[in-house]
Parts: sequence; C-alpha cells; structure tokens
Amino acid sequence: MKTLYPECGMGAAGESEDRWGEITRLECNLDDMTGEEIGFAMNQLFREGARDVYTQAIGMKKSRPGVLLSVICLPGDADRMAEVIMKHTTTLGIRRQDMSRYCLKRSIGTAETPYGPVRVKTASGMGVHRSKAEYDDLAALAEKNQVSLETIRKAMHPCSAAGDGDGAGGAEPEGHPGRRGPDLRLEKIKHRLTVCKVPELSGFDMSAGFYFIGRTDEELSLVCRTEDTPAGTTAREDGWRGFRVQGTLDFSLTGILARLSGILAAREIGIFAVSTYNTDYILVKEENYARALEALAAEGYTVAED
Repeated sequence: MKTLYPECGMGAAGESEDRWGEITRLECNLDDMTGEEIGFAMNQLFREGARDVYTQAIGMKKSRPGVLLSVICLPGDADRMAEVIMKHTTTLGIRRQDMSRYCLKRSIGTAETPYGPVRVKTASGMGVHRSKAEYDDLAALAEKNQVSLETIRKAMHPCSAAGDGDGAGGAEPEGHPGRRGPDLRLEKIKHRLTVCKVPELSGFDMSAGFYFIGRTDEELSLVCRTEDTPAGTTAREDGWRGFRVQGTLDFSLTGILARLSGILAAREIGIFAVSTYNTDYILVKEENYARALEALAAEGYTVAED
C-alpha cells in the first residue's frame, strides 16, 4: 500500500522549480556561417544548458541575408552561454537582455499503457492545466508494437475512444483485449477511513465489516473504518474516502490503476491505492473526494453509490 503524490506528475518524476522570475536572452547576427555550422553551435548551446535556442531569417547591411541566433537561459548561465556563442560562431558581439517572465508550474511524469510507459509533460497554474505526451515515446512504442500513434494515445486516455464504435467505450486497443476506461464502473465506499500502523492486531475487531491488513518485514499496516481504529496505533492518518472498480478484474488486464491515478494526478489529487484479489481500491483525502469524483465523471467513468 502506498500513497502516490501528484507533485511528481503521473508516476515517478522530477518537478521543475521554476514558477516565475528572471530569464536572459542572448542574441547575435550571423551572415557568414553555413547552416551546418549554425546547427552545430545550437547543439553545443543546448548541451551547456540553454533553455531554448532558435534562429530567425533577417536582412543585414548591404542587403545581405543573415540569421538571428537567440539563446534563452537563466541569468546565472548567461556568461557561460556567451562563451559558447563566441567559441562556435563568427560573431564579434552579443546582445544581452534580462527579462521577467510568467511561468507555469511544470512536471514530467510517466503514464503506463498496455504497450509500455510514456513520459507526460504537465503544466499548471494561473487557471491553466494541460498535459502532453512525449512524442519520442509515442513513436517508439507505436513502432515496437506495430500500432498507430493514435492507438498509443487512446491507451493513455481511455475515454478518448468513447463513442467511436461498439458500446460506450469504443473499440479495444489494437492487440490488447479486455475492459477499458469508461467500460469500468466505479463504486463509492460509504465509510470514512483511517490509515494506520499498529504493533499487533489483538486490539482490532476482526469481525469489522471493512478493512485491509498489510504486513511486511518492516511494518504492520491497517486501513479500516475510522470508528473501528484500534487504540495504540504507532502512526495514524484519518480523513480518507474511497471508491473501487466494480466487479472482478481479470489478472490479465493492465493499466487500470495507472489510468485512474493519472486522471487524478492531472488534477493534483494524491491517492492511496489498495489492490485485492478481485479489484482495485483508490482512497483520497476527504477534502479532495468531491473533486476526484468530478474528475473521473468528466473522463467518462460512471460512479455508483455503495
């Protein structure tokens, strides 16, 4: 049993620390370099940590066509970037402009699909939230599995196939049988739940109607109705609500929990997941419960009462 934190996107990921602040643009005009030489210089700048490097066609003195080379970098990297420009181009001078910028909170996570993992870039803040799959990962999986790019995308976003064929959930992904996305019904758990660690179970009523027990070589954990929580817990966290996938899931099915957690991670909702022989359970903090159900409903999932 483990809590997944959305601050790292969908799965394990690193998050950008940039929110807003200063950025520097370095520019120079070039009229005596080949395209290959400029391309080489751009690669060296990226290798040294430039945030972006781009060119524009310009007209220069004596009506000569030229290229404007622009480099975006952090102010602390500007001197190093200038040295790279001087070394790998023919310019005699570089213009510097320090600017303030607005920046969305960014993270890179991983979305699991039946075909393999796909990196997903997420940006949020200032009333905006959007995600984009890494094209190189999509292309690699499509080629490896001999399917289309769209098939990989649909495997990441199960509701995108809704209404395009048979039944509510559309066609299955190529070469991947089984239930998908909105074909699965979710069921609310009516109880308020507690997650805790206990030294032993003698103080717990094993006839209680709803609980999970997890024992490892390091701990003995218990998820139960809050009113059934035993005395003497060594760690305790109240305020969890949950839902489960209705029915019994075949062990051959893949990606179900990843899809659900990915939808919630995109809304910055952390989860605590428990899997049983029959199905998957997802717990969220009570303050996020209504938002979680709304997010899943928006993605085409039906959520029934317990």
